[in-house]
Amino acid sequence: MFLVAMAGYFFGYGHHMFGIGEGVHDHDGEGEGANMGDMPGMNDITKRQAGDTSAEHYGWSWNISAHGAMGNLLLFLLFVQVGMGVYRKLTKAKPRLRLAWLSGQLPRRIHSYLGKAHLVLAYIQIVLGFIKLLSACPGQAFAQCASHIVMGGSFWWYGGIYIAYLVGSFPGVSRPEKIESLVMTVWGIINFTALHQWGTRWSHSDLQHTSLGMLWFAGGLLSLLLESKYSPLAQFMIRKNPLPAILIILTGFAMGQHAQYYMFATTIHTFFGYALMLGGFCRLIQLALRPTVSPLNDNGGMDEDDDIQVKTKIRHEGPGSDNIAGLANGETPVSAFFGFLSALGIISAGLLFQSAHEEQLNIIMYYLTDPSTYINWIMSLAFISVLYMMFLTQAGKKTPSGSNGISAKAYNRVRTRVDSEDRGQALSRNDIEMSGFMELEE
Repeated sequence: MFLVAMAGYFFGYGHHMFGIGEGVHDHDGEGEGANMGDMPGMNDITKRQAGDTSAEHYGWSWNISAHGAMGNLLLFLLFVQVGMGVYRKLTKAKPRLRLAWLSGQLPRRIHSYLGKAHLVLAYIQIVLGFIKLLSACPGQAFAQCASHIVMGGSFWWYGGIYIAYLVGSFPGVSRPEKIESLVMTVWGIINFTALHQWGTRWSHSDLQHTSLGMLWFAGGLLSLLLESKYSPLAQFMIRKNPLPAILIILTGFAMGQHAQYYMFATTIHTFFGYALMLGGFCRLIQLALRPTVSPLNDNGGMDEDDDIQVKTKIRHEGPGSDNIAGLANGETPVSAFFGFLSALGIISAGLLFQSAHEEQLNIIMYYLTDPSTYINWIMSLAFISVLYMMFLTQAGKKTPSGSNGISAKAYNRVRTRVDSEDRGQALSRNDIEMSGFMELEE
């Protein structure tokens, strides 16, 4: 997190300090090179010899922007987090240094929350840096640019969080579809109300985006109903809610069909739609392969799936499967494979959509005529993003294997015994039985 925050900060001030993308100030030079961005004119040399040492004449610019303000905030919070970490170490070694108003769990919570916040804040800082570097969101195109960046960023974060879920970073979450349904419902409301300036004439783009908002709002509400215990279908669809995946597929199809003025932009949007649809279809396959747990208990009532997973710590194995330690609760290797493909497709779609707003494509088309080259660059960035996410989810994790030679896979794996005639049916609570750990040496 420290590296992400520092990268965001220095990326934020790199172009401020060295004049990249800012537009060099007019020096009123009339000599050769006076109008060239990074070559000083004769007047510049004369002024410098006369003792003019202002920052503008060295190619530096210090214009105030949201990007610069975010950099200051990020650096301040970074120092606060480091200070909290040092304070905790010192007070642990010397309790007499502990302050009365900064004791108990408060320093630990501040340190933890700031560490988590740096991921989001540094991401925002880097995005603002690209906007400032490319000057890609002028006033007349700000709404269209912001919608692409925010919506594409939401897909990117969605895929990243789902990868973290698949590798077991959220052990208390056994039904991600419930959270997804809530987020899609809220995002549908925002998309429907914020992407059109009410009271003005409706454009074709406004109709496209508000229709997606209505789709997410209506589909999210239905998905929330299926996830609730009051729905009569809940006992049959537990851990099998297909609506979030269907909404992703419909969104990819709709956005892939958005007409663009240039063929270059049309190709980018079409590929984005295909990537998003791939993520949705892989998610449906993952749901189909995920083992079903019956919500009915011995008394005919409904058990919360979270309680079963948290209290018993059982990883449900599908017929003939070999569960792998470190997967999310209830995921088999095959279902996790399609879940990873789904997350990869959604992350790729998010980066493509962020990079497909009109102003940025106008800049890219000035240098490139082949959209496949641009797509290759974005997909490479998507792979690097997933690589970095996997590194973050695995960094600092301790495996049970040590000097005693116990295999981590053998330590974490739990057998479930199900009669052969019941393998095609849903696993009820009575069907799941702990049979002990695997042998330490296989």
